Amino acid sequence: MAWIESHTTLREHPKRKRLSRLLGIGAYEAIGLLHVWWWWVLDFAPEGDLRAYSDDDIADAIDFDGDGAALVGALTRSGFMDADRQVHDWDEFAEKWIARRLANRERMRKARAARNGHDDGAFAHVAGTSGARAAQKSKRVGLPDQPTGPTNQPTGPDQPTPSPLPPSPQAGQGEGQATNQRRRRNRAGGEATDVPTPPPEVVSPPSDEDLALWAEALAHASVDITPANAMLLARLEPAGRGADGGLRLRAPPGQGLGRFSPLVRRALADAGDAAGAAAAIV
Repeated sequence: MAWIESHTTLREHPKRKRLSRLLGIGAYEAIGLLHVWWWWVLDFAPEGDLRAYSDDDIADAIDFDGDGAALVGALTRSGFMDADRQVHDWDEFAEKWIARRLANRERMRKARAARNGHDDGAFAHVAGTSGARAAQKSKRVGLPDQPTGPTNQPTGPDQPTPSPLPPSPQAGQGEGQATNQRRRRNRAGGEATDVPTPPPEVVSPPSDEDLALWAEALAHASVDITPANAMLLARLEPAGRGADGGLRLRAPPGQGLGRFSPLVRRALADAGDAAGAAAAIV
């Protein structure tokens, strides 16, 4: 679980007071806004560089109700963001977590290098045991067994195409929330429209490497969360890869495991999944 330092001086700091004046918000709202912003930066711009994001992107990311340009202007004028769109003193503010993340990535990179180039037997053992654990857990929670063959399936007119993955209750809830938000925006503009439901996503079967990656990511993600949440996270099963390359993890219905999505994406990226940021719980 990612974390940042939270300094007790923030409440009375002149920079915080300036931010409150510029945005017309109170101390508590400004403190909450800053922490949500820093959390988002840690997840999506871990080097503190926000040049890839527009003002509206940043405002949407932290659910800011006002104008994106006003938000970014206030963050800059108060000293929390530099003029070059770098989070001010980010390397010092989040250095402990950044150092830990880099160390984990280097350790996992070396493990993958040994597994892929020098220790095929160890990789086969990890893949085999992770596949067996996945099958056992599938039976415990009443999920269908998942294929464990490689993703480079033969293609051609005589070969079957991957079956579509049915949407889960979590996916439906997320789509429903997005639909409700769009409807609220439409009502504010004087009109209401229904949004059509997208077709089910087609995924390729998970490979042995996908299973091993998830086992490694699960072990990493479980370190800093409570045992109860670790047990919930272990109920996710690799369902395959989507068109964007991201791993799809099937969740048991009705348990609301979609809230672990940011944690899952970070853990897969730290485990060496190049498409970890595109992973999704379905």
